[in-house]
Amino acid sequence: FEYKFNRNVYSAKEHISEILDSEFNPETDARVFTKDGRDLSDIPDASIDYAFIDPPYGDTVPYSEVNYLWTSWLQKDEDFESEIVVSDSSEREEKDEELWEEEIREVFEEVYNKLKPGRWLTITFNSSDPAMWERFNNAIIDIGFIPYNGSLSLDMKQKSWKQMKEDKAQRRDTVVNYFKLPEAMDDAEFETPPEEIPEDIME
Repeated sequence: FEYKFNRNVYSAKEHISEILDSEFNPETDARVFTKDGRDLSDIPDASIDYAFIDPPYGDTVPYSEVNYLWTSWLQKDEDFESEIVVSDSSEREEKDEELWEEEIREVFEEVYNKLKPGRWLTITFNSSDPAMWERFNNAIIDIGFIPYNGSLSLDMKQKSWKQMKEDKAQRRDTVVNYFKLPEAMDDAEFETPPEEIPEDIME
């Protein structure tokens, strides 16, 4: 598992290096943080040109429970308390839809603060519950992000067990683009997001 993780991280850095100019060095010019998305204090405000995030999908996936085997193998403690999730577990009754909206709003606010004015945020989200979508939209629009160009569908090649077996399971993730308004529209230098999902993302 550790070897696979390191290999995938390094492959991702190499892929980014190919996309950017040849002077980009993934060993010195890229940083990987593994921490709570509600605390991005290691990143300066208004310093990010583009953000892509994949936030937790409400009650769709019990992330900590699913991840427990791997954290045990790594001899780590799973942080159930800090997880942003909607849970029907009797041991986590406080993890309801209202708390999820409050906590996911904190994440969006952090991303908003770190993103440069006039730049873009792309979010992939998945839920079959219209109420969760309403909470998702309330959380991000209240902060100041402007939705752009509707939404796109990302058809994941690797299906989950639930997606393969249940007829009503969501088989596509929805991709939505948001814009952080600049102080003046002339300051919006970053080109608009693509109308379709690029092939290299699909791979």
